Amino acid sequence: MRTRSLKPLPPCIHRTTLGSQGHAWRPVLLALLAASASLSHAQDRDLAPRWDLVLHTISHHFHQPEQARWNNHNSGLAFRRTLGETTAVQAGAYHNSNFDVSAYLIGEWLPLRHGVVSAGAFGGLVSGYRYPVAAGVLSRVDLGAYNATVRFVPKAYDTSSAFVSLELGWRF
Repeated sequence: MRTRSLKPLPPCIHRTTLGSQGHAWRPVLLALLAASASLSHAQDRDLAPRWDLVLHTISHHFHQPEQARWNNHNSGLAFRRTLGETTAVQAGAYHNSNFDVSAYLIGEWLPLRHGVVSAGAFGGLVSGYRYPVAAGVLSRVDLGAYNATVRFVPKAYDTSSAFVSLELGWRF
């Protein structure tokens, strides 16, 4: 049997410890998502709480590293729970910029609305990166049963990159 020699990762790529922990993050994310659903009664009453299935698709990184490249095909799945007219929580997993798997839990606040377009900010926890915190701005087009979200995350540290990503959602 022939074995492959693995090259060391470039400095811009930081491997997560998620793999060494197995799938211990799954029950935590599910518990947090279930807890967030109970918060819906305390939120805005104008928009009935709902669930969306979210498909992570692609991203574009603005700063390419010298000796490596970023993953711009970020397939993954998530669930979003809309809590009110301006708030939501989302939890899921995707193939991240470092060619690894990230799990996350974020909160969204979308106070700006014009017709079917809304905009705001998001923040939360994410695995698979140097720092476990993610934050940025987002814009969403909501067509009732379907929606599309564009997120922008600024450059967080010297070996990272600012990026935009696209998510597609379906209400169920």
